Amino acid sequence: MADGVRTPNLPAASNAAAFLVNEDAGGGVLVTKALPANAVKAAAGLGSVDNTADADKPVSTAQGVALAGKLGTGLHTISIPATGMVARTTAGAAAGTVETTTNKRMLKTLDFDAATAEYAQVLIAMPKSWDKGTFTARVDWQPADATSGNVVWAVRAAVIDAGDATDHLDRAWGTAVSVTSAAPANASRMVAAAIGAVTPAGTAADNAILSIEIYRDAANGSDTYAADARLLAVQLFVTISATTDA
Repeated sequence: MADGVRTPNLPAASNAAAFLVNEDAGGGVLVTKALPANAVKAAAGLGSVDNTADADKPVSTAQGVALAGKLGTGLHTISIPATGMVARTTAGAAAGTVETTTNKRMLKTLDFDAATAEYAQVLIAMPKSWDKGTFTARVDWQPADATSGNVVWAVRAAVIDAGDATDHLDRAWGTAVSVTSAAPANASRMVAAAIGAVTPAGTAADNAILSIEIYRDAANGSDTYAADARLLAVQLFVTISATTDA
């Protein structure tokens, strides 16, 4: 100590931050000494603090449990190939088989006529966690030839309830919702824009069966494609509102 100033025995500076030490040496002498950053943190009681990025910060057990209860909810997809659908006995779409030219890939299709509306259906036992509301649908299809035009696809649905005195197997359909999809003058795979929201007829309960019908609205003035439209698959987008079907 010199001239009444006492200098504490502190570590040498290295990547230092300024640290002020107040000492009473007969008049309150301020001694400024540079300390390493880790010594500053420790002296301030912040030894466990760092610059961990938000993405790398751990999630607490309680947060993990809360998040796990939400990850399974939201919009889910149910995929239905053409082979999983049944053509109606009356005005049903024709079953088709296509072999591609070069790689001989086999496609099973349902072929919808250009002149007359034709139909196909599927029954789906809906999960208990379904929110029992509307759904949207998307059609995958193939033009039968290389001409251009538009195809109007339509979807409608009805709920089949169980355990009451009414025969809901023959319930009237809900309102059909349609979309126009263009054939681009080649026999390629086409993905129509989403059809929605489709409201099934009836009021769904837990473990409901949903009857869904898809058809080509050939009488619609916007349907101008003059050949068969080959259905490859349909995707349904439904909302799941619970994380379990228990």
